[in-house]
This record gives sequence, structure tokens and C-alpha cells, in this order.
Amino acid sequence: MAAPGVQLCGNVCCGVVLRAPLQSLRCSKCHLVCYCCRACQTQAWKAGHKRECGQAAAARRVQGEFTDSQRELIIKMQELQNARNWRGLVALEAMGTAAATQLREARPGVAIAICDTLGTGCTVLGQYAKAIGLCEQGLAIAEEAGYRAGKGRAYSILGCCDQELGQYAKAITLHEQSLAIEEEMGDRASQGATCTNLGVCYERLGQYDRAIGLLDKARLILQEVGDRANECQSLGALGRCKTALGEYEQAVTFHTERWAITQELDLALAPGQTNVALELGVVIWAQARVEKGNAAAVCTTPVASSHRAAYMDSMREAAQWLRTALRLAETHGVGIEQQHARLHLSFLAIDTGEEEEALDRLKQYLQVQVHRARSWCEGCRQQRGDDAPLLTCGGCSVARFCNEDHQRMASEEGGREPVRHKDICSLLKKWRQVVKGKATAESCTPDLLAFLRKDPWWRSHAPVAADSGAGARD
Repeated sequence: MAAPGVQLCGNVCCGVVLRAPLQSLRCSKCHLVCYCCRACQTQAWKAGHKRECGQAAAARRVQGEFTDSQRELIIKMQELQNARNWRGLVALEAMGTAAATQLREARPGVAIAICDTLGTGCTVLGQYAKAIGLCEQGLAIAEEAGYRAGKGRAYSILGCCDQELGQYAKAITLHEQSLAIEEEMGDRASQGATCTNLGVCYERLGQYDRAIGLLDKARLILQEVGDRANECQSLGALGRCKTALGEYEQAVTFHTERWAITQELDLALAPGQTNVALELGVVIWAQARVEKGNAAAVCTTPVASSHRAAYMDSMREAAQWLRTALRLAETHGVGIEQQHARLHLSFLAIDTGEEEEALDRLKQYLQVQVHRARSWCEGCRQQRGDDAPLLTCGGCSVARFCNEDHQRMASEEGGREPVRHKDICSLLKKWRQVVKGKATAESCTPDLLAFLRKDPWWRSHAPVAADSGAGARD
């Protein structure tokens, strides 16, 4: 009898002690028997292992064991997900889907987790078609196995994909299906995240009261379970809802709390810090605009002077937040937020009489916008690869869109941009000629100033129900 920890060659006619089993030949089907050489493996196969191997492999599948390659893949995927290395994770797609197919019957829960993990990586990278395909594969496995938690997770990721694609009604249906399963399973953390996603969908649809109800519920759950990252998301959406309704003090409170969380979580949420700084700058500026309009309507001249001073103080605070956002975006390479900060600062500079700065910021914005437009959708603000053809705006020949719905979103609602596309379309067309060398930047100065003075920024940021002298969105 061999001593504990010592393994013999699987050929009973040999009996050689395998002192380094990891370097020996292992049966590739059952993974239970090792051999000292290829000849012994062949002899054992003919002597009876051929019959025993299938039974051993079947028993091994029932016991839920993994092959070495499957185990290594799963560990690698977990490490990449924890490190938020989404590109590295998605690079394992072919191996992952193959492993999920192999584990579909024996370990459906693991197969579903593989599909969902890959789907999450694709979603973060904006590869929504791939993400949807992977999650639908996971959903099919979950339905076969009657695995409710797996179905809920698949519904959640699919809902996030549709949410990012601007298909909010479809996203809401999927998130509601996910929430029903999470409530049934008692999964409080997932309930909080799903309520946040539902709230964001209703926010994007302009149904702010309904959004606020869901986001308040989400925030309480996320505080209960200690999920600070998703609490940060719910606070951001609450702040945007309050800003849209003109409830600026509450909006500032929510965004300030959110800023504190991003500082607490440090660089893990660097893009989040940029967004908070942007949104704080916008809400402080919007509040100043409304208060200035109200003051101009009711104040006498001496009092108006003090209001003007307060207005300029608010504008300086807004500018400070927007410059912070620009600095963070440049530091962390967040291109979209850099562009938004530049355009916000351009309008703010013209508002405070700093014409040269306004023109410089706007020129920077237009230059980058023309160069980067080929691979970005202006509606959903997602980068697209060569495998995703985009529609080109017929007006400016610069802006691109995933589809007609996203073109409509950008032109009529502004999508997620500081101004609506239809307000800046003609300016992009003119600047395209500058980039192509067919016009000079100086020749566009009158058009740039006219654009800034028309104030399309306020058209996109005035309260939806404002009755003040500052105006409302049309």
C-alpha cells in the first residue's frame, strides 16, 4: 500500500510510484487516474479503464467537481472582476462560454455565473449586443434548471443593457421581473440596486415623482446593507430629479452626500467623483439663475446690487466645481466628462462676461467633438466599435447615433449632453470646415458668440415646472 500522499501509476501492471503527480499524465476524461508514461496509459485503457472511465467521469460531474482548466478559468474571472479589469475579463469570453456549455447540466449555477460575469463586463464596456447574448444564454440555463436567483440576475443585467440603450420601457419590465425574484429570495442588497435602476429609468422618462419614490426606497435599503457604491448612484439620481423640479437645496444636499461617499471610496469611483463635481456645478449655477430671475422681477435698484453680488458668488462656486470636474476628468482620462465640463464652463463664462474664456472653452469642445464623433453615439453617450455601424447626422455630418430613437433623444431631449444636438448642429457643421482646413477659427467667432448668447444651456437645464422669471424648458 502506498503511503498517504503518494500516488501509483494507474496501470496495475506497473506499480511505479508517482512522486510528482502534477508532472505525470492524467486521464483527460475522468481526471482521476495518472500514469507514469504514455505506454502505461494505453495499456491501462485497453485493460479496462476505457469502461471505468465513463462511469468515473459521470460520477465526477454529479459530484460537481471541475476540471483543472475550468477551475483556473473561474478563479481568473473572479480576480479580473474584483480588479474591475473589464477588458481582461471580456477577453476570456470564448473560454467562458465554452466552460458554461460544459457545466450547463452538472453545475448550472456556475454556468449562469460565468455568463452573468461576462455579461457585466460587456455592459461596462458598452458592448451591449454581446452582453445581451451572454445574459440570454444564462437566462436559458436558469430556466432549464429552475434556478430563480439566476433568472433574477439575468433580468437585472438585461435591464441595465436596455437602460443604457435608451429602451426604458423594456428596461423597466426587466428590472421589475428582477425585483420580484429578489423580494421572493429576500436579497436586500440586490433589491436596493434594482430599485435604483428603476428610479433612473423613470428619471430619464421625466416621471420624477415616481422616480423619487423608488430612489428613496433604494437609498434606505442600501444604507441598511451598507452598499455605499450603489447608495452613491441613488443619491445622484435623486439630485438630478430635484434639480429638474427646481428643488435646488435638496439637490445640493444629495450631491454633497454623494461627493462625501466618493471621497470615502477614493479612486475606485474616480469617474463618479467627476460626475458629482459636474452635477454640483450645474445645480448651483441653475439655482443662481432662478434666484437672479426672481430678484430682477421684484427688487429695487439698491437691493438688486446685493443680489448681483450673491449671484456672482454662486457663479464662482459653480465654476470651481466645474473646473474640479474638468481636472478629475483629465487626470483619469474620462473623455465624455471632459467635454461636458468644457461646454458648461463655456456657457458659465459668457454668463459672467468672460468672453475670451468662453470662446476658448467652446473651441476646445468643438475640436474634440469633431474628432471623436465617429465612434460615439450622441444619444446614449456610449462608445461603439467598428462592428456597430452608426447613423450620421445629415445636418452637421459630425454627430453619430446608434439608431433613429437615439437621434431623436439627442435632438429633442438632449440625451445626456449639456445641450440638445439640434441647438449645436449648425455650429458643428461650421467647425467641421475648420478641422478640414476649409475655414479659419477666427471666421467662426461671430457664430460661436451667437450660439453662446442664445443660451441653449438654460433651455436644457431650467426646471421643468418653473414659473420664475428665469424661464422653463420648452
